[in-house]
Amino acid sequence: MRNAFEIHHDSQVEVALKSQAISTDTTTVGETIDTVGFEALEFFFLTKTVTDGDYAVDLYESDDSGMSGETIVSAEEMLGDIAYTDDTDDDTAARVGYIGKKRYVRAKVVSTNTTTGVDIISGVAVLANAHHKPVADQNG
Repeated sequence: MRNAFEIHHDSQVEVALKSQAISTDTTTVGETIDTVGFEALEFFFLTKTVTDGDYAVDLYESDDSGMSGETIVSAEEMLGDIAYTDDTDDDTAARVGYIGKKRYVRAKVVSTNTTTGVDIISGVAVLANAHHKPVADQNG
């Protein structure tokens, strides 16, 4: 498959949100993704059991690697959005694309109405359309 070959050599996968449980009303901050060398960024999130609560995934952007002065990404700079609710979103995969212009981007999960929560939520970022190909193999 030609397309699989292109995706494999033209993209990079990074952890965007470490796998974890969320059982309180809080903001869970993901990892900062450096977009240098790539033209596209897509975030993918997975849940296991969502017992209760509401979870919104917001993207933040900055020109600083420490995310100093970060701002929330506007709806116009995103492709789609992600929100999980109660047990209707068990074992769910969702994605959101970033089409903004800042170098650094990260996701934050804002949880509300939470008592038991979600037992596992995690996320990855896929950087694509690399400036230099092939992208180095991350597995050695």
